[in-house]
Amino acid sequence: MWEKDIQLEELNTENSASYEEICERYVLSHVPKKDQEGLLGKMDYEKVAEILSYKPEYSFTYESIIVEKKHLCQMKYMRLDDEQHVLMGFRMVDDIVANERENRKSLAKAVAVAEQSYAAAENANNCRGAS
Repeated sequence: MWEKDIQLEELNTENSASYEEICERYVLSHVPKKDQEGLLGKMDYEKVAEILSYKPEYSFTYESIIVEKKHLCQMKYMRLDDEQHVLMGFRMVDDIVANERENRKSLAKAVAVAEQSYAAAENANNCRGAS
């Protein structure tokens, strides 16, 4: 997605943007204003490096606006085996979240049916015991 704002050719020149500049451009153009400062804080190089010094990976979700539509995205950082390089990637997780919500609704319905069945069985047992 960043290629839309910062062409790959631009990144491969002597005038290439720094990590901080790329992050700032992306956040300012694709993240709601209320979330920009917090997201930039999570993407801060020193913060990422600190977390990766004691964890193998660091990830978080955030809201992004792409072609005037809100999307839920996940950013993930991983330290590579050489321990000198960090891999950063992101993906849209709208579908994953939507599926999870559907699964929770289905589970909630199943629990409700099970509770009703249990209550009916309890009533039947109570009625038998009363006679």
